[in-house]
Amino acid sequence: MKIELWSDFSSADSYLAFVRLGEALEQFGHRESIQLEFRSFMKNPEKEVHIEGSHKLLHFAKQHGKQSFIAKALFEMYARQPSPGKGDLLQAAQMAGLDKGKAEQAIVTDVYLEHIKKDQAEADLLGADFAPFMVINRKYAISGARPVDFIVRSMHEAWREETYVAAI
Repeated sequence: MKIELWSDFSSADSYLAFVRLGEALEQFGHRESIQLEFRSFMKNPEKEVHIEGSHKLLHFAKQHGKQSFIAKALFEMYARQPSPGKGDLLQAAQMAGLDKGKAEQAIVTDVYLEHIKKDQAEADLLGADFAPFMVINRKYAISGARPVDFIVRSMHEAWREETYVAAI
């Protein structure tokens, strides 16, 4: 089962959705069968330049198998400090187990901008007009920071559909 979370790291609701998704995953019971992917959501990129580096790190980390780690580090950092600088981002990258020099290159270059734009385009196609926005198996959409039990119920419904075997 695949769960995608589009978020804006600086949004309190996105942080809350991240925390609640973590709790839902713990309650769900099939964690090893879930592919979790974090997606960039920047509805107004020209106004959100300060978080562009965070989204670049998100995509850099994905290529190195550390996306969940950097997402956690970034959400926690933004919860403590709403406008982090490059040094803070690099510290988050190191906490996530990423190479500091390569992380800095990811932040200061435009290598990952296309990934950010692609995520936003997908969010637009799915009808997301604010973050957070979660999609389960590209069938169930959950917008906003919903309660844990709502997320767990949605996960169970998607799981039943995915694993259902008709009686013959």
